[in-house]
Amino acid sequence: MLRCLVVGWLALGTACSSTARAFAAEDFASMDKIDVHVHINTPDSALIDQAGADHFRLLTINVDYPDFPPIAEQARIARELVARNPSVLAYAATFSMNGWDEVNWQPRVIQELEAAFAGAPSR
Repeated sequence: MLRCLVVGWLALGTACSSTARAFAAEDFASMDKIDVHVHINTPDSALIDQAGADHFRLLTINVDYPDFPPIAEQARIARELVARNPSVLAYAATFSMNGWDEVNWQPRVIQELEAAFAGAPSR
Protein backbone atom coordinates (compact mmCIF):
# COMPACT_ATOMS: atom_id res chain seq x y z
CA MET A 1 0.00 0.00 0.00
CA LEU A 2 2.88 2.32 0.81
CA ARG A 3 4.26 1.65 -2.68
CA CYS A 4 0.92 2.68 -4.19
CA LEU A 5 0.82 5.90 -2.18
CA VAL A 6 4.41 6.76 -3.08
CA VAL A 7 3.78 6.11 -6.78
CA GLY A 8 0.61 8.22 -6.64
CA TRP A 9 2.41 11.14 -4.99
CA LEU A 10 5.30 10.91 -7.44
CA ALA A 11 2.89 10.89 -10.38
CA LEU A 12 0.99 13.85 -8.93
CA GLY A 13 4.22 15.75 -8.28
CA THR A 14 5.44 15.10 -11.80
CA ALA A 15 2.12 16.20 -13.28
CA CYS A 16 2.05 19.37 -11.18
CA SER A 17 5.62 20.33 -12.00
CA SER A 18 5.29 19.81 -15.74
CA THR A 19 4.80 22.69 -18.09
CA ALA A 20 1.09 23.29 -18.71
CA ARG A 21 -0.12 22.19 -22.12
CA ALA A 22 -3.54 22.06 -23.70
CA PHE A 23 -4.69 18.75 -25.14
CA ALA A 24 -7.23 18.05 -27.83
CA ALA A 25 -9.53 15.07 -28.30
CA GLU A 26 -7.22 13.65 -30.97
CA ASP A 27 -4.43 13.42 -28.35
CA PHE A 28 -6.42 10.89 -26.28
CA ALA A 29 -5.17 7.76 -28.03
CA SER A 30 -1.49 8.64 -27.72
CA MET A 31 -1.45 9.97 -24.13
CA ASP A 32 -0.58 7.81 -21.12
CA LYS A 33 -3.26 8.02 -18.45
CA ILE A 34 -3.77 6.67 -14.92
CA ASP A 35 -7.05 5.92 -13.17
CA VAL A 36 -6.20 5.50 -9.49
CA HIS A 37 -9.64 4.45 -8.30
CA VAL A 38 -11.42 1.48 -9.82
CA HIS A 39 -12.97 -1.60 -8.24
CA ILE A 40 -12.46 -4.66 -10.43
CA ASN A 41 -14.22 -7.52 -8.67
CA THR A 42 -14.46 -10.02 -11.50
CA PRO A 43 -11.88 -12.11 -13.36
CA ASP A 44 -13.26 -10.70 -16.61
CA SER A 45 -10.47 -8.63 -18.18
CA ALA A 46 -12.61 -6.54 -20.58
CA LEU A 47 -12.02 -3.28 -18.67
CA ILE A 48 -8.29 -4.00 -18.38
CA ASP A 49 -8.03 -4.87 -22.07
CA GLN A 50 -9.74 -1.60 -23.01
CA ALA A 51 -7.58 0.35 -20.57
CA GLY A 52 -4.44 -1.08 -22.17
CA ALA A 53 -5.69 -0.19 -25.64
CA ASP A 54 -6.42 3.38 -24.46
CA HIS A 55 -3.03 3.80 -22.72
CA PHE A 56 -4.51 3.70 -19.22
CA ARG A 57 -2.93 2.20 -16.13
CA LEU A 58 -5.40 1.25 -13.40
CA LEU A 59 -5.31 0.91 -9.64
CA THR A 60 -8.03 -1.42 -8.38
CA ILE A 61 -8.85 -0.88 -4.74
CA ASN A 62 -10.03 -3.69 -2.50
CA VAL A 63 -12.59 -2.58 0.09
CA ASP A 64 -14.55 -4.05 2.98
CA TYR A 65 -18.01 -3.28 1.65
CA PRO A 66 -21.07 -5.55 1.86
CA ASP A 67 -22.03 -5.20 -1.82
CA PHE A 68 -18.57 -6.37 -2.94
CA PRO A 69 -17.10 -9.88 -2.74
CA PRO A 70 -15.28 -10.78 0.50
CA ILE A 71 -11.86 -9.18 0.92
CA ALA A 72 -9.99 -12.44 0.30
CA GLU A 73 -11.85 -12.97 -2.98
CA GLN A 74 -11.15 -9.39 -4.12
CA ALA A 75 -7.45 -9.87 -3.33
CA ARG A 76 -7.30 -13.20 -5.18
CA ILE A 77 -8.94 -11.70 -8.27
CA ALA A 78 -6.68 -8.63 -8.12
CA ARG A 79 -3.49 -10.71 -7.82
CA GLU A 80 -4.50 -12.91 -10.76
CA LEU A 81 -5.36 -9.92 -12.95
CA VAL A 82 -2.17 -8.05 -11.98
CA ALA A 83 -0.10 -11.16 -12.77
CA ARG A 84 -1.65 -11.30 -16.25
CA ASN A 85 -1.55 -7.52 -16.84
CA PRO A 86 1.36 -6.05 -14.84
CA SER A 87 1.89 -3.09 -17.14
CA VAL A 88 -1.75 -2.00 -16.88
CA LEU A 89 -3.02 -2.97 -13.42
CA ALA A 90 -1.94 -2.59 -9.78
CA TYR A 91 -4.01 -3.09 -6.65
CA ALA A 92 -4.37 -1.72 -3.14
CA ALA A 93 -5.04 -4.23 -0.39
CA THR A 94 -7.40 -3.63 2.50
CA PHE A 95 -8.40 -5.15 5.82
CA SER A 96 -11.56 -5.50 7.85
CA MET A 97 -12.28 -3.40 10.90
CA ASN A 98 -14.41 -6.22 12.33
CA GLY A 99 -13.10 -7.09 15.77
CA TRP A 100 -10.85 -4.02 15.95
CA ASP A 101 -11.28 -3.96 19.71
CA GLU A 102 -10.20 -7.57 20.18
CA VAL A 103 -6.71 -8.51 21.39
CA ASN A 104 -5.82 -10.52 18.27
CA TRP A 105 -7.11 -7.98 15.72
CA GLN A 106 -3.81 -6.17 15.09
CA PRO A 107 -1.63 -9.28 14.61
CA ARG A 108 -4.30 -10.82 12.36
CA VAL A 109 -4.51 -7.71 10.18
CA ILE A 110 -0.73 -7.42 9.98
CA GLN A 111 -0.52 -11.06 8.90
CA GLU A 112 -3.24 -10.52 6.26
CA LEU A 113 -1.47 -7.44 4.88
CA GLU A 114 1.92 -9.16 4.83
CA ALA A 115 0.33 -12.01 2.87
CA ALA A 116 -1.23 -9.51 0.45
CA PHE A 117 2.11 -7.73 -0.05
CA ALA A 118 3.94 -11.04 -0.51
CA GLY A 119 1.47 -12.05 -3.21
CA ALA A 120 1.79 -8.75 -5.06
CA PRO A 121 4.27 -8.59 -7.93
CA SER A 122 7.15 -6.18 -7.40
CA ARG A 123 7.51 -3.30 -9.80
